[in-house]
Amino acid sequence: MATLNPAIFGIWKERALQSQEPERRVTFERKEDGIHQGTDPNSLAFDGIDRPTRVPHNTRSWTKTGDRTYFSIGKRGGNTTMTVTRVISDDGNTMMLTNVSLEFGSRTTSVWKRAGVATDPEPLVGTWSMDGQSMKKETAARLVIERHEEVIAVSYGVPGRARAELVAKADGADYPWPPGTPLGLSAVCIQPVDDRSFVGTLKLGGQPFTIYQIVLSPDGRTLRRAVTLVSKTSTASLSMFERE
Repeated sequence: MATLNPAIFGIWKERALQSQEPERRVTFERKEDGIHQGTDPNSLAFDGIDRPTRVPHNTRSWTKTGDRTYFSIGKRGGNTTMTVTRVISDDGNTMMLTNVSLEFGSRTTSVWKRAGVATDPEPLVGTWSMDGQSMKKETAARLVIERHEEVIAVSYGVPGRARAELVAKADGADYPWPPGTPLGLSAVCIQPVDDRSFVGTLKLGGQPFTIYQIVLSPDGRTLRRAVTLVSKTSTASLSMFERE
């Protein structure tokens, strides 16, 4: 088992201009029980009522605030974690998305383009594609990597608002995530690759759904973090950090 270089631990400031988001796609599909977002088995309705998502302990509510505007609130354990505002253009082909994370204390905006022709009277329904270059992060975040004996803890967010992303022994084994969750439901594992890099994996039902890869540069001055949301078209978002 590789021993991580001590230089990998500490507080790292994100270089927003060097970060790269992949092209993303999301589909809102009308089914018999309502509109579904992506692979979420739960339907959404524009009634402001909290409904479960595919992530345990998470809910989301939707409100239609205008003919082409939408507001949604995400919660974890009953506590609000994020809000998302979507505004669709008059021609129905462009969507401006503003994401405010209460956990991270951050705000990002992005532009999405409709893929294909709209065939449903509800403007939101259809497939939308985001060019990663359109995403703008308005607050520089920090990546904090700590070691507590055998446990590695990784958190991310703006100063004073960082949220834990990974906490586990760096031995490649699965541990409950978040702590106290039954292991079979969700888990985290951290596997060192060599002394300058490691991979952290979040799992649902034993299957990976988010993979973090963190690599320290040879000179020890920068970190690269790749975050992959596992799907048939998995693409990593890349962030660069310099030591605080």
